[in-house]
Amino acid sequence: MRVLSVLLVVVGLLLSAAGGTAAAVVGSDDVLETPTSRVDVGDAAAVTTAAGLFAFRGATMHLTASSPDGPVFVGRAHPVDVADWVGAAPRWVITRVDQDGVAGEGVPGGKDAKAPAAVADLDLWVDTDTGPKASTLAVRLDGSPTQVVVVPPEGSSTLDLRMGLAVPGAFATALALLATGLLMLVVGVLLVVRRRRRVRAGATPTAGDPAQTGAITSAPVDAPATTGTRLRVAAVALVVPTLLAGCSWVPEQATAWDPATVTRPAMTGADLDRMLAGYDERNNAAIATTSRTKDPKAWLAVDDELVLEGDQFSTLAAKVTKAKASTTTLAHTAKALYAPELHEYPLYAVAAVEVKRTDKAATGDAAKPATDIDVWTRRSVSEPWRMAATVGLPEKVTAPKALAPGAASTATAADRAAAVKAAERVRTYLGGGKATGLTVDRFLPDLRAGASIRNAKGVTHRLDARWANDAEDQASATGSVRTARTGDGTLAVVSLLARETFAVGSGSTLHWDEPYGTVLGQSGDRPSLSRDLGVTVVLLVPAKGAARVLSSEWTTLG
Repeated sequence: MRVLSVLLVVVGLLLSAAGGTAAAVVGSDDVLETPTSRVDVGDAAAVTTAAGLFAFRGATMHLTASSPDGPVFVGRAHPVDVADWVGAAPRWVITRVDQDGVAGEGVPGGKDAKAPAAVADLDLWVDTDTGPKASTLAVRLDGSPTQVVVVPPEGSSTLDLRMGLAVPGAFATALALLATGLLMLVVGVLLVVRRRRRVRAGATPTAGDPAQTGAITSAPVDAPATTGTRLRVAAVALVVPTLLAGCSWVPEQATAWDPATVTRPAMTGADLDRMLAGYDERNNAAIATTSRTKDPKAWLAVDDELVLEGDQFSTLAAKVTKAKASTTTLAHTAKALYAPELHEYPLYAVAAVEVKRTDKAATGDAAKPATDIDVWTRRSVSEPWRMAATVGLPEKVTAPKALAPGAASTATAADRAAAVKAAERVRTYLGGGKATGLTVDRFLPDLRAGASIRNAKGVTHRLDARWANDAEDQASATGSVRTARTGDGTLAVVSLLARETFAVGSGSTLHWDEPYGTVLGQSGDRPSLSRDLGVTVVLLVPAKGAARVLSSEWTTLG
């Protein structure tokens, strides 16, 4: 009994002290926080968290930042987006969090460093906070790559940082420990007091006391439990739950993402819906502006690559022909998304999109929706998605089956190599070669033959096709062959620039119909004519068998 009472008092004191301290430290929000660390980030444009700092599952991390110089922005985004946003600008990286607070190190800016875009103008943030005094972000961790960014007030280098870990039920557990400790302490004290009373009572025994007379007594077997027995039972009942409470919640460690290899899906289905809504707004505004002013600059915010060049040529042609302002408006609706995972910007995604005219002037066939296969590109987080290639699908051609965005839609190295090989066969075919290992659609033969002069006698036709984009790897995000894995094989959208030349023998001439000749700068009779075309081809490359051209289009660029 003596040992038990002492144990209860000691453990009770420890538990009540620990429970009280834990309750004071954790607080009613169940967040265990580090002390506040004041750091000087120097000329850093932003503070970012290191790769392994949030490598956990089933936990919620809190980061609170403030500055004596003004409001602080705190935001969370994917590391690929953060890397593009920060670029070569100097930054300060949080590398360690412990009981002493937050620690980190500065990373100097690169050669071409420039200030990152204003955070308010970007859509990369998963969640953000900008408080008048302190900004706090709660990050629910699931093991996926994520990074927190802190932007100090302009002109300031001083930040107060603290981080915390949300422990579910921590405050309630602390209070339970405090209550259990106090109860154990009370029981222990009662046992000690009771024992001391018994000792004092035994110091002056009476004549009938067995200890003095030597008489032997015995208690009945079924005698009721004494107060001491009840206290011992209570002590055990307190100790067992206390030991079980030691099995506390611990977050699961996850593999930290690697800055050299981390990837993200180029786009999600929700991203595509939002992007198309924004694109329609910008595209319809550009149609109205350029048709009225005949200034092609408005297309720069809307389209890219071959589509942009085609837009600009059409606007210049409208200026030469003095075309009336257009009232056309278009609406794009997502049908399928083919979005690979990529390591860095620029990003690209391929989508099957329904296009429909929504203006009142659209009637008959012009009002019918059509399905296009489009390539969408995004140069950086501070720029919008733009249309870089587009091809209409014939009614009888079905778009390939889309897989989930990310890894499932990412073509392997072998897939990409096969797609580039098939694209090279398209180039060979357009230049007059055989379509070996390639099934062409009904449009490419017209382009190859020079459909506009097919029946003209004595006219020679030449078509030289080359890659539209100058890239070391033509199957990369900046190349001319954008690929995605589908349920039917590798989908590849190929962008080509073609120089088309028509010539006649001595004594004969050719001319473009006007005003086309004036637009091209080739008015009047000439021994030869030429123009630049943007050619887009949609290929489906199966694992076995010949690649198939699903559709193709071309437009005059100049």
